[in-house]
Amino acid sequence: MPTSTNRTTSSLALIHGNILIYAFAFWLTQPVLPFLLQELSANKLLFSRFQTFCSFLQLLGGPLAGRICDTFGFSITLGASQAAASLSYALLAASTSVPTLFLSQLPTMFMHAMHAAQSATTILAPDNMRATAMGRLSLSYGVGLLMVECLIVVLDPQGVGLVMSVSGAVTILANGVLLQLFLSRWSERSVALVASGLIALSFGAYANLELGPSVLQPLMALTVLLSGASAIAYTVLSSQMSKGASKDDRATAIGLSHASRSACGLVAPTLGTMLLHAHGFQALGYFCFAMASCSVVYSARQSPSLGKTKKDD
Repeated sequence: MPTSTNRTTSSLALIHGNILIYAFAFWLTQPVLPFLLQELSANKLLFSRFQTFCSFLQLLGGPLAGRICDTFGFSITLGASQAAASLSYALLAASTSVPTLFLSQLPTMFMHAMHAAQSATTILAPDNMRATAMGRLSLSYGVGLLMVECLIVVLDPQGVGLVMSVSGAVTILANGVLLQLFLSRWSERSVALVASGLIALSFGAYANLELGPSVLQPLMALTVLLSGASAIAYTVLSSQMSKGASKDDRATAIGLSHASRSACGLVAPTLGTMLLHAHGFQALGYFCFAMASCSVVYSARQSPSLGKTKKDD
């Protein structure tokens, strides 16, 4: 007769398998979207508007998925997410115009498999291992992403696929190995603060890159730093969000965390495009550096009681 530990291990294994498949399918379709938009419309700003539309759907769906998860359980939410993904990809395959392409993204409002999986870890993993468990979810997600990016490397002769693959590999390393090492020595708050600082420094360095044939090596180095810091910061902050909520509202709290990222996605693509065209790459880099620096300064001013110490974790 299976023990409780065995059932938990089996459940986590199934969840990780779902996340790997979910990530692989999702990222396999992403390179298709800019190509389809270019083929179906000559509007150069349409892609940023398309990204804003997708972020709006995610903004609506995040809190809704959280409430469904708290009410009906993570299994139903995960199943609904996979079903919504299947419907979205089917509609995408049938898209022959810009309106039908936008229509194919409507089911993405319910595509919150990672959200459901993170909610599951708040139940299946002990509190002192929550951030590590969430990091391992990102590991499975990163494996699915890396599988796609390896295909892009083969198909892309200009190095973009290589940069994306490095980003995926670093995400796997950061969440799969480094996060657990850091949390064994420092508090979650300290780790998140340092990671945020590295994000700010990375954007500052990006702003000073000299674009040209020799840019690939420094770009790869900055990609390693930014990808690792972003992955760790995201995982730790999601863990802290769930710890700050009651047991019955943990999934909703994680949903609000996802929704806040989507809210940024409403304005970031359009704003970034405007800054890039009006002032160039350097101005865009410095703007991101300033925004990230403000986040670091604000976080550093908060009371330490908002974050748990290593002993508390």
